[in-house]
Amino acid sequence: MKHTLLVCCVVLCMGIAPSCYAAKTILLLHSGSPGTPWADRVAEGVRAELSEAGANAELVRLWAGADQDNSEDHFEVVSDELDAVVNTHALAGVICDGDTAFALLRKHGRGLFKGIPAAFCGVFEFREFMAGQYPGVCAVYQAEETFENMLKLHPRARTVAVIVDGSEAGEQIRKQVETAFARHMDRVQLIFPGHEEGRDQGLLRSDVLKVAAHMPGDGLLLFGTFTRDRNGAPVDEAALAKEVISCSKVPVHVLSDIHFGYGAAGGLLVDSIGHGKAAVRLLMKQWKSIPTQVPTKSTLANQWHYDKAGLQRALTDMSVLDAPSPRKQPVPESGNRLWIYMAGGLAAVIFLIAFLRRRG
Repeated sequence: MKHTLLVCCVVLCMGIAPSCYAAKTILLLHSGSPGTPWADRVAEGVRAELSEAGANAELVRLWAGADQDNSEDHFEVVSDELDAVVNTHALAGVICDGDTAFALLRKHGRGLFKGIPAAFCGVFEFREFMAGQYPGVCAVYQAEETFENMLKLHPRARTVAVIVDGSEAGEQIRKQVETAFARHMDRVQLIFPGHEEGRDQGLLRSDVLKVAAHMPGDGLLLFGTFTRDRNGAPVDEAALAKEVISCSKVPVHVLSDIHFGYGAAGGLLVDSIGHGKAAVRLLMKQWKSIPTQVPTKSTLANQWHYDKAGLQRALTDMSVLDAPSPRKQPVPESGNRLWIYMAGGLAAVIFLIAFLRRRG
């Protein structure tokens, strides 16, 4: 009888632990193509948060490739690939990375993904009609704040060139910079190469590099976003940013962490790893049946990052870096829950053995 009770207790305590013993399969659907820094860093964040939570999960990654091909024929192929993944794996969750992946989730949510918990991250072009069904975090470029800090860091700068394409995100960056520039019109000249008033034609990739190479000595560059050239041809944005930073003799400030490095000065950066982590936390709430509010729009806080070597391409007031950051990343849930539950179960077993021996 005692042995029976002991076995039952052990089984019960094991049941207390989350279902980490059976591996969960998560589909991570990327909007872009394999090998892109953004996608890889989001995946890094997803894996880090799953590990931190002690979740036994297998990650299946699929790329929509919208950065290379956004034709209807291409997305029919992507839909077939999604169908194959869903039929091959018993999915415990779906994480959609970026605007295209989120659009695919909304398209197939009531059919292919019906009943599967899902969350999104890295969505830049959010619309109100998208709200209400899936939890997630949006991303936003913060060019206004970055522009203000550029002028504080480089008090002798007289020209600022902003690199953007003709996308909606590029237009948002332009408006943000113009808002900040209105407060400094007497101090600096602002240029949007390829988008000058009266001839808004855009740039080719080679044009962007020419702009970077021929900036005046008292100039600054802000690399915003450039995923397609003026002809609509796809551009490897991360590779272009790296080349711009390499060939520029003036500081290059950026708006996303995937462009930080290689000598970039820095800025208020979109946190790709943080987006992956936030999506996992939203997914795990659904696994635990914790009610998840689906807000109209939830935006993940960006992070200030600077590299002193990149800043020193021009005279820089380093005291600006000592000022407190205006935004802090929300602290992620911490602690390995698996070990917490196992420790609790072990304590219960030890207590029961001691109790039975005392009874005996």
